[in-house]
Amino acid sequence: MTDSHPAPAHRPVPVPPVPVLVGRVLETGQVRRFVARCSPGGRGLLVTGVAGIGKSALWQVGIGEALATGATVLRTRAVEDELTLAMTGLVHLFDSVTGGDAVLAPDVDVFDRGREVLRVLRGMARERPVLLAVDDLQCLDSLSARALAFALRRLEDEPVSVLATVRTTHGGAATLATTLLSHDRLERVALAALSPAELRQVLRPHLGTMSAPELHRIHEVSGGNPFAALEFARHLRASGLTWDVATTVPTIDASLSDRLAGLDPPVRSLLQAAALLAPVHLDTLAVVTAQDVHTAQDVHTAQDVHTAQDVHTAADVHASLRAATETGWLAVRDDLLVDFEHPLLRAAVHAGLTPVHRRSLHARLAEIVTEPDARARHVALSASVPCPVMAEELEDASRRAARRGACDTAALLAGHSVRLTPADDVEARERRSLSEVTLRAASGEPARAIELADRLIEALPPGPSRTSAIIQRSFLDLDHSEEHLEQLLGQDPDPLTAGALLELLGLVTGIYRGNLEVGLAHGERALELAQTHDDPDLLARAATVVSTICLLRGTPRPLLIAEAEAVVTARGGPPLGRWPQIFRGRQDLWAGELRSAKATFEQMQVVFATSGTEFQRPYRLFDLATVEVAAGDLDAARRLVEEGIDAARDAANVPALAWLHIPGGIVNAWQGRTDEALAAAAFLEDWGRRHREPPRIVTAYDIRGQLALATGDARTAADELVGGVELTTRLGYRHPGAFPILLHAVEATAIAGQRDRCAGLVARLVAQAADLRLPWVDAAAAHGRGLLHLLEGDADAAVEALTSAADSFERLGYVLDGARARLSLGRALLRASHRNAATDALTRARSAFCAAGATPWTARVDDELARVRSAPTAPGLTPTESRIAALVVEGRRNREIGSEMFISEATVEAHLTRMYRKLGIRSRAALGRALGPAPSPLRA
Repeated sequence: MTDSHPAPAHRPVPVPPVPVLVGRVLETGQVRRFVARCSPGGRGLLVTGVAGIGKSALWQVGIGEALATGATVLRTRAVEDELTLAMTGLVHLFDSVTGGDAVLAPDVDVFDRGREVLRVLRGMARERPVLLAVDDLQCLDSLSARALAFALRRLEDEPVSVLATVRTTHGGAATLATTLLSHDRLERVALAALSPAELRQVLRPHLGTMSAPELHRIHEVSGGNPFAALEFARHLRASGLTWDVATTVPTIDASLSDRLAGLDPPVRSLLQAAALLAPVHLDTLAVVTAQDVHTAQDVHTAQDVHTAQDVHTAADVHASLRAATETGWLAVRDDLLVDFEHPLLRAAVHAGLTPVHRRSLHARLAEIVTEPDARARHVALSASVPCPVMAEELEDASRRAARRGACDTAALLAGHSVRLTPADDVEARERRSLSEVTLRAASGEPARAIELADRLIEALPPGPSRTSAIIQRSFLDLDHSEEHLEQLLGQDPDPLTAGALLELLGLVTGIYRGNLEVGLAHGERALELAQTHDDPDLLARAATVVSTICLLRGTPRPLLIAEAEAVVTARGGPPLGRWPQIFRGRQDLWAGELRSAKATFEQMQVVFATSGTEFQRPYRLFDLATVEVAAGDLDAARRLVEEGIDAARDAANVPALAWLHIPGGIVNAWQGRTDEALAAAAFLEDWGRRHREPPRIVTAYDIRGQLALATGDARTAADELVGGVELTTRLGYRHPGAFPILLHAVEATAIAGQRDRCAGLVARLVAQAADLRLPWVDAAAAHGRGLLHLLEGDADAAVEALTSAADSFERLGYVLDGARARLSLGRALLRASHRNAATDALTRARSAFCAAGATPWTARVDDELARVRSAPTAPGLTPTESRIAALVVEGRRNREIGSEMFISEATVEAHLTRMYRKLGIRSRAALGRALGPAPSPLRA
């Protein structure tokens, strides 16, 4: 709801003033300063702490400060049992706002709803600053959170800010705040425990005097938590016990239950209705409570038995409300919204309801509320026996919620629709059960979805529904999917079912198992069936699989992926992902179309975020992280990986972890984090072997090889990287952009001086580039040719090829690939006696590595710069001879000098012989004396 300044004068009952916050001077000051600034651009302040520590009180201070400065305040207090009730937060925030109807319109997707939120906020901010105040952010329903996030991330100069609290009992504050705001727009206030002296100030207005031992006992029991301390102290006083004889310590829940039991029945009845509705308008609560009449036949326990005389008139309702506010349970705001004074109070009342009483209250609310989703939820929670009408209503509500992007709400409603479907309505039960499996997975519960699918498969007889359940389950758990899918194929299914089975088999065998030929055969058969029987959805999926496999094997068919995209654009894609746009984005990334890939991945992130498909979030973050690695923003890639790992762990989505370890390990290798990189490689290799996914093992080779190369161990790097290349060869991969390990292997063998090995790898790379004709692959081939020319001693040819490679990579936006090519170019220029040009090339490479935090590579460049700028010289020596002499003075052996300079050991010996003759000396020691001491190389 909306608060503005000045506040309305009418109040039905006295509202307790916001208490003075004891022991929170610094925190209060930070909140006041934040609200007073109201910085533009959607900035936020997050107040964190355990339940009862005082977050809500500090939140109220911020609201009061905002109102005092003339700001508009939109506030909502989220509650846990409304997490799956779509749009509750938006209703509380925008119900009374001009233009809020568009925000709250039914059957609007999250993207459009977010745009309406943005429009309304911008309009309000033109009049005065706006504060969005969200208490218990962790309980905000997902649809509201996503719509707000869409708007807040697009605010620029508008004076809109967010004040939110997050309960950290289970460490949940790490990512919740970034649901609404990015890290760079967020401040934090963490509330710690109060001292005994501060706790005394909190308790004194409520309990009067207390002895020091009693105070210290209360502090010990509560841990300095003011809410817990107050409840425990009240329990002691109410029970007549003193601190020294109270041998048992009640929990907060127990203390609140005792307080609740001591209330008069009408007051308790009012609180019970409020527990299912709050925050709720006073008039609505009065209507609900006045009709909340129960008989002994309705309830289980005497505590819940009320008669028609309990609460049934407006006067009785207001009297009960007054009693509830005076005893500290409820508060009434100026806009007549009634809410609990603290979330724990609501939780205690809710927990005290018996199942029968709770159902009867939900039934009454289903008759009163008008919002479709809220009504559907109350219908679901009020029904205990199958009812075809209710089941159909809940199925419709589930579809509406899914269309709006509230997959968690949709999944919950789908589950209730299954529960309420009569056993003899087999078709509806199967359809709704399959829908629940899909929605559970989409909402971020794949393990739960697999469990439901297993039960469904076991219960269903052979037929289309059982086959559909097996296909869905196989997609969610690939480990043994081939066996199940092939078994179903052997049962001679109808053509379109066969096509669905073949398409998924193509995906699993070709892309995950790395068996390209078998996967391609399955995919092409599926594509043929889709075309023959005119099934556009199957065509889109099969064309995507075939296009991707063909590209991996070096025989691209780009028209297929374009055809698949056209179908999805017109009809929408599969609910759990596998949209052709995702695969096209990856193909663009492999090809060298970095900007196009990034735009596609960002678009897909928005699509799945607005659709509420939490299942896809870690995979979308994986794709964005790979783009940032290519673009050279390793810190951004690391943040995306960490966010993705959190999302995967929250959803128990273990396969997504394997995907995220790929960019995570590569980032760590680039930045020289040895332990983390090796741990990621070990995870990927283990995963690949246990789950029969060889592409993961290829990446493990690449991570270990790049780490060794970055730290100067070229021989180890060459062995690792060549091992990975051999595996890609056995798998039939002929696209060096999909797995850039081939280029990395060329670089490692060149630096290690392994001419024959390097030449064979370069020949393979050049041949693949000729077949594919893709920008990144062409640049990689030029880099490979340049390295081989340098190794063979043709410095001029090396300079030409490496200049082309470096320029191409940089023009395409592949910053770190360009920096590596630029480093190779600097070595070639030095070899060609172009010392100034070499310095320029190396300086550019160093700048790129340094900006990315690639410390080991920065050190490699510094070694080269030190030799260029400070190499010892002697009359008559060529630049190559001078560099060899400098390395000799450093103590390098001939084999090591050859590796550093991309020349053979025999060539080093020949140069040394000529140098000895020119200088009139006979030994390495004499060479050192002739040149003087070598300078110390620069380090990053």
